[in-house]
Amino acid sequence: MPSNEIWVRYEERTINFEQTWLSVGEVFTVDDLIKQVKFKLRNEEVSDKAITLHLGEEVLSSETLINGLYNTKDKALRVVVGK
Repeated sequence: MPSNEIWVRYEERTINFEQTWLSVGEVFTVDDLIKQVKFKLRNEEVSDKAITLHLGEEVLSSETLINGLYNTKDKALRVVVGK
């Protein structure tokens, strides 16, 4: 059964975004998703830093559409925060 969530992992913390919430919030690209990740991690002091999302070893382009990124918690996208 396909997932209706996108999971991301930052350090030991996992965050999920439900498909309905993403659609209502007009989150369509990786860049849009990164903005939401920054909001969710606002207490981690990452909002002013560059963030990339990684699928395995692949760095996802900011223009990548999120419709192919729905996953499960154990396959969460990795959040990498720049210095």
